[in-house]
Amino acid sequence: MDVSGANHNSIRQWWYWLTLVPILVGASLALLKYAGWSAVYSAYYGLPSEAWRLKEASPKAQLYGCLLLALGLTATILATALISPFRSETRPAGLRALIRVGLAIALVTVSILVLAYGLSTAGHFLRFQSVRPGVPQLADGEYSGTVTEYFNI
Repeated sequence: MDVSGANHNSIRQWWYWLTLVPILVGASLALLKYAGWSAVYSAYYGLPSEAWRLKEASPKAQLYGCLLLALGLTATILATALISPFRSETRPAGLRALIRVGLAIALVTVSILVLAYGLSTAGHFLRFQSVRPGVPQLADGEYSGTVTEYFNI
């Protein structure tokens, strides 16, 4: 059994990667849910007859927004730990750390957006492949009903 530091660091990196991927997927799902509930809120804002939807949409949009921020921050911390320190003699240590954090923020942001786009596209194509029983459909296959009926929330 090898107890050298190099083997220990590679195992630790694998655990970081295995932790980072589900966090990024969760953040992407939170982004999609936040976008959906924010759209519901903005669509019915100012309509007195739809006040019940506003009461439902506002807290859920805030919940998914906070969840997105928390998961994004956690993923950024993990990504910063995964990016190896730069070995430059000419740059100060503070600048190297700042570049490392900036790269982690960029990596996490792009990853969340790409995953959210992929999940949204997959969901769009899967929606047209199957019709959910008990969910009202229009003649052209579009959904007619509330968000909560469609997602069974």
